[in-house]
Amino acid sequence: MRRLYIIEGTITIAIGILIIFVLPDFPHTWKLLSPEMKHVANRRMAVDAAEADVDVAGGMTHLTGMKLAFTDPKTYILAIAYHGITGAAGFQNFFPSLTATLGYVSR
Repeated sequence: MRRLYIIEGTITIAIGILIIFVLPDFPHTWKLLSPEMKHVANRRMAVDAAEADVDVAGGMTHLTGMKLAFTDPKTYILAIAYHGITGAAGFQNFFPSLTATLGYVSR
């Protein structure tokens, strides 16, 4: 059984090392993109970074940040997904003991 974990781990590490050399750091270092595509990709990254840096003059208060978080639908989607994953993990972890209380035995 330990061999299976060693094989899986070795494959994962090998793919990770390969990805280091295959994936580009930035669009302008990727040889497969045309110069026009590199320019568009760099421009999009610059626009995204500029939008992320926009703040209220003088900084944002904690209360304003909390209001923004509660008005963003992604907050609720993330909360629902988190509770779903946690519930599924709990069911998976306790399923053997639940079935044992119903009189089933493991083989």
